[in-house]
Amino acid sequence: MLWFQLAIYDRTLCQVSIMKRNSQFCDLDNADSANHEEIANGLPRLKRFCNWIVVVFLLVGSAVYTAHFLPRSWAPEDEGTLAQPALRVLEGQLPHRDFDDVYTGGEAFLNAAAFRIFGIRLISMRYMLYCFFLAWVGAFYYAASRFVSSPIAAALTALATVWSVPNYPAAMPSWYTMFQGPNSERPRNRGRSEPVHRAGPTP
Repeated sequence: MLWFQLAIYDRTLCQVSIMKRNSQFCDLDNADSANHEEIANGLPRLKRFCNWIVVVFLLVGSAVYTAHFLPRSWAPEDEGTLAQPALRVLEGQLPHRDFDDVYTGGEAFLNAAAFRIFGIRLISMRYMLYCFFLAWVGAFYYAASRFVSSPIAAALTALATVWSVPNYPAAMPSWYTMFQGPNSERPRNRGRSEPVHRAGPTP
């Protein structure tokens, strides 16, 4: 009888030790899964932070590089074609009603606003172009990053920056049309896009 009680006691101790060991393993598994979940939740935030750092560097670099070329490359025929309609708009006239405009008339109002904000100087039109250009840099990087990795998108944005306004910083309507290009396609996800036709109203 004593032997039987000892056997039951030993078996009970074994079951208790097995249950404790299993509970420890479960605790370790739960801790590991919690750690993995924390890491998984932190990765998107780290990626967004790195993307913002890249955008800031691109904007600052593009702003400094392009500002160096703003007061250069003057073509009298282009500057006069752009400034004269803007001055007439400031006087209350309307394009294609009170005077002939080479373009559709939208940029005459935009350049008139530039004269109103920055003063009646030829470079004021370039200042307005400069503001739109900086917004375009961010939009270009966003659109590129939807299809390629962030480093490649940054390289493409830098290349587009160097090969755009700094080559000829006059406030031509073709620049504004190009700036609206990233808005003409709104990426939904990688590899697919939803067309949104917005280009064209400004010039």
